[in-house]
Amino acid sequence: MQAFPIRALTEADIDGIVEAAGGVRAHPDQDRREEIGADYVLGGTVIELKLLDEEGFGKPERQAKLAALFKDTQPGRPVVVLDEALLPQPELRKYRNAIEQPIKGVVAKAKRQLVQTRDEKSETTGSVLWIFNNGYTALDHEKLEELAANRIRQDTSNIDGVIVSGCYYHSDGFNSVILWSCNYVPIRIDHSFPEFDLLQQKFQDFANRFMTKLMQQTEPSGGKGEVRDLVFDVDGVRYVRPAPVMGTPSEFYIGGRPRANSADAGGIPAVALIVPKLIRSDLEMIAKITSVQTGPLSSWTHWLRHIEGARDAALVIKPLVSITVDAENWLRWCVEEKRAPSLEALNRFAHDLFDERMLAIIDTARERMQGGILPSTYVLAVTQEIGQDKANDVSDIAVVRDRLTEDPFIRPVAENLRIYHEHAVYLAAAYALAEGVDVIMWSRNRRHGWV
Repeated sequence: MQAFPIRALTEADIDGIVEAAGGVRAHPDQDRREEIGADYVLGGTVIELKLLDEEGFGKPERQAKLAALFKDTQPGRPVVVLDEALLPQPELRKYRNAIEQPIKGVVAKAKRQLVQTRDEKSETTGSVLWIFNNGYTALDHEKLEELAANRIRQDTSNIDGVIVSGCYYHSDGFNSVILWSCNYVPIRIDHSFPEFDLLQQKFQDFANRFMTKLMQQTEPSGGKGEVRDLVFDVDGVRYVRPAPVMGTPSEFYIGGRPRANSADAGGIPAVALIVPKLIRSDLEMIAKITSVQTGPLSSWTHWLRHIEGARDAALVIKPLVSITVDAENWLRWCVEEKRAPSLEALNRFAHDLFDERMLAIIDTARERMQGGILPSTYVLAVTQEIGQDKANDVSDIAVVRDRLTEDPFIRPVAENLRIYHEHAVYLAAAYALAEGVDVIMWSRNRRHGWV
């Protein structure tokens, strides 16, 4: 289900809120002035409005800085999560400085405009910056408040307080949540701003009218979508800042909120390179029956060469799986299926056996739970879910052998694969067949997932 786009707020919307609270435009003739002043006067306070319309993670140079900060927090991973909790203290300061850059520019420009209007309107007693978050989705309201106040305290003594507000739209396609936030953070406690209470009330009145009108619409009225994952690539590595979760679990999506899967247009790809496993006497019997003079079925030597070539073609994400084939059973199958004995028919028979065994293993696959009873040997698939799109998930697969008196022996067979849970389970089953293991288990790390 698709979320319903809404319209972004404009300066004209804020004009109406300020006017309803008793404020006026500071310079009605602003378009004819040489000096650029602030936007409003409310009571004795001059207010400059700044709309944050731009996504702060959108600039390539900023993305490069973020990549440099985070790449070592998850070494070897094809997808790196932009989680500031993973950063050591020096890098954390650099990260906050990077995401603060748009705010730094806003503060510097607003300071000049506020000073200009205060100089012209000597009767005013204070200067307030109003930041409205219209599109910087990498920052939630609390973080924006913190960064804005911190930046002002460091940069200037000409701003007495900051209003931080925004319209934050979250949706899972069925349920939607739109949060309207508006708070005042005093910078200089000696500045009195009693008009803010009425301004905040008028802001909420506007929000209520906006929501009422939105509920009455049958078609989208704008292009502002819900908050989504922020995704970019640098030097072949994908970086993802997952969208914030929507609070409580969905009552509609019982199994969890749906996640996109942009990498699965054709379904799960083949997870094994399958070859029939024959004993020498069976191969020689087949060679006589088929009477081929060349190719894999012509002699034991050619067959071994064929298997060696298949081994060279195997990949971590598509391991070689040898399926034992009994020649007599295969020949009976050829009769039943009305197929002439050939390499193609032999491969088809091996694939059918592979499919049967795969399904048997997958049907018994279960989640590895803390404290649960574990088999002595199993193949484990672990998937780190990242954000709203399964295409960004990362999985690892290992053979685990339990030992009574020691820690389990864990042998990784596939690491840092950009595949999602279901794909990882199928691949684990293929490795189980290749390793002669009967059991697979799985686990999912949903710390950074969309739930």
